[in-house]
Amino acid sequence: MERTHRIEIWFFIGSLLFVYGILILGAGLYHLVHPPLQQFALADLHVDIWWGGVAVDVGISLYSQVLAAVEQRGESNEQDR
Repeated sequence: MERTHRIEIWFFIGSLLFVYGILILGAGLYHLVHPPLQQFALADLHVDIWWGGVAVDVGISLYSQVLAAVEQRGESNEQDR
């Protein structure tokens, strides 16, 4: 019997959020160290750092939940044999 392995869409969404979060967080940290010449409204809140951190956290949690579900399915498949 041939077994097929499917990868859930949440794995890719988590990976994408993690990568985008790293990029946004990096840009925010760069602008923190080297502020732009012309400030914009509410620049002192550093929203890019906050959203980058949130995206990284959500990406990691989605990624880890999908991996835990895949491992759990793998263990249940081995026990069924």
